[in-house]
Amino acid sequence: MESEQQDTNLEFVPILNHLPEIYHDNNGEVKQKHEGRFKNLKDRFKQIYGVVPKYFCRAPGRVNIIGEHIDYCGYSVLPAAIEQDFVMAYVLNEADEIELNNIDKDQYPAEKISTDPFQKFKEGPHWINYFLCGYKAVLAIDEKYYSQVTKPRGLKIMIDSLVPPAAGVSSSSAFTVCASIVALHANGLETKIPKGDLSKLCVLAERMAGTACGGMDQTISIFAEKNQAKLIEFNPTLKAIDVKIPASVVLAIGNSLTPSPKLLTLGTRYNKRVVECRFALLILALRTGDISHAKEQKFKNFYEFQKHLGYSYQQMLELVSSHLQKGGYTPDKVKKELGIDDLTDLLKDIPYANEVISQNYQFHLFERAYHVFGEASRVYEFKELCDDETLDEAVKVQKLGQLMNDSHKSCRDLYDCSSPELDEITQLSRDSGALGSRLTGAGWGGCSVSLIPKDNLEQFLDKVFTYYTKEREPGYQLWITDDLERYLFATQPGKGACILDPQYCLWM
Repeated sequence: MESEQQDTNLEFVPILNHLPEIYHDNNGEVKQKHEGRFKNLKDRFKQIYGVVPKYFCRAPGRVNIIGEHIDYCGYSVLPAAIEQDFVMAYVLNEADEIELNNIDKDQYPAEKISTDPFQKFKEGPHWINYFLCGYKAVLAIDEKYYSQVTKPRGLKIMIDSLVPPAAGVSSSSAFTVCASIVALHANGLETKIPKGDLSKLCVLAERMAGTACGGMDQTISIFAEKNQAKLIEFNPTLKAIDVKIPASVVLAIGNSLTPSPKLLTLGTRYNKRVVECRFALLILALRTGDISHAKEQKFKNFYEFQKHLGYSYQQMLELVSSHLQKGGYTPDKVKKELGIDDLTDLLKDIPYANEVISQNYQFHLFERAYHVFGEASRVYEFKELCDDETLDEAVKVQKLGQLMNDSHKSCRDLYDCSSPELDEITQLSRDSGALGSRLTGAGWGGCSVSLIPKDNLEQFLDKVFTYYTKEREPGYQLWITDDLERYLFATQPGKGACILDPQYCLWM
């Protein structure tokens, strides 16, 4: 389950000088689109603050091609960065405060916060908490780094994002990573915190804010390279391994236009799945005799348990079928299986575990575990197919598409993280020529990702646009604007997080 790859954990977030180093130049798109965007950001910055920005920091969103809801179980995932990104322009502020403005000032009003990295998060799902996650990641978690900063610098920041929020393409983690890069660069840590550590710090910070995330989103945002997907392994050490998607296909992102905000549904969706996997792990370990009591914390996740057993993925699926019942467990049934009276004692490291226990009357342990082991296997099957140079390309892409279809079916039927809209758009995508289509991101809304033959791309896009324009039942309204290309678009694996020094850019 491990792959050889040059360790890039000790590299640092790069400082770049030219936009073509960051963005794909499709028919002059860098000049037509991205230069105009950065110039607008610079102009808005000067309008608000009276000076031009000193630096731009950016971090991309991502599309997870395959490997859903398994990173927090210890397993590898296979995402790619998209070109849509967060960009923060900044200058130092002589005052001991951080001023934040957003291009979208109506949805995200201006904020001022102190430079204290140990300040509390705002109550509720406030957008400023994502900035604080990144800020705290650099200046409040690991003393070996933040002790090198005598006094955190004040900042004036202008934010622009093309990553659609709550759409399953990791807007929250892109925001966090972008903020972390501003914090490290402004405070002189850009050559002190390597990529591997920065990724882990951002994960820890998002968990502090309440999301039991696994690490995929932050890692791909930091490690991504143009034209490469990445197999991200978390065990035994963090690795980001290049995966070349066949040249005859492209990825297409389709926004279902049903938002899925993690922080509003922690007790019943995302964090509940983390809890269900924990319960399943403990029951399996008890049934196999590998632990003698549920409170024995011998295995952190399914990966460690599987490695201990030395089982294949197929053997793990058979183990699940033998020892877990289909159809759900009540809390009392879970307690009986584990031989304990209080479930919360086992979940102290999982954010909002108390809400999960109090808000749910059924926990589907067989279904969640069966999905995890099947999906973990599909990730490596996908990479092996991409790497197989002896296989006919037409056969290869058909097999890759089938793995994506199987992944969606498992997410829908076993992990229960799809939605009617996601099922609709993925089926429409297959009917419109996609070799495979699946939900991407946490699910329950958000986006789909489809594998499309390049020769059929325009025809595919035309057919799937009907998702956004067809008549629907009275009262059912998709939140769309005239710019449909924001919701359905082809994408190429994009560049990861970086710092842009504008002094070398002619357009500035």
